[in-house]
Amino acid sequence: MDVCNVHAPNCLDQQELEEISKTCTVSLPWSSLSVLICQKLKQTVTTFGTLSGEAEVQLNDQVEKLCHIFLERTAVPFTIQRICELLLNPKHCYKDVFKFLKGLEKVAQINLTVDSKVESEVNPANSENNTMIQENLETANYNIVNGTAEEELVDHAGLPMQLDP
Repeated sequence: MDVCNVHAPNCLDQQELEEISKTCTVSLPWSSLSVLICQKLKQTVTTFGTLSGEAEVQLNDQVEKLCHIFLERTAVPFTIQRICELLLNPKHCYKDVFKFLKGLEKVAQINLTVDSKVESEVNPANSENNTMIQENLETANYNIVNGTAEEELVDHAGLPMQLDP
């Protein structure tokens, strides 16, 4: 089955993608939005011109691969705004269709979802990054200076913190 030929409901159109690209506000369920993205992707690759032979087969394979990535997701990717920007204006950053598809693939493969990002902002204790910061603050580094241990405070990246007197 050609997943990029799946038809989205008539109410979905380019305005939804434009809204997401400007505001990062998603009003559609991911199941509908992913179909819309696949349709837009197929339309967008045609703006780069037509290919023939092996290049056309390779292009279709890459488009199908991206559509599968989008359709297999269960939630809105955190990079949804950038995905929409690329689909709406692909030639802003890319002059070659294959480079465009590779760039879109990299953005699409980010595993963080909007829901998980919101959860980490609402409940910072659940955030993996915040957990690492907390661990760094709880366990200070010790430096041995002239045979004695001195405690050194470190920031979240493990770098020494300067304390102002």
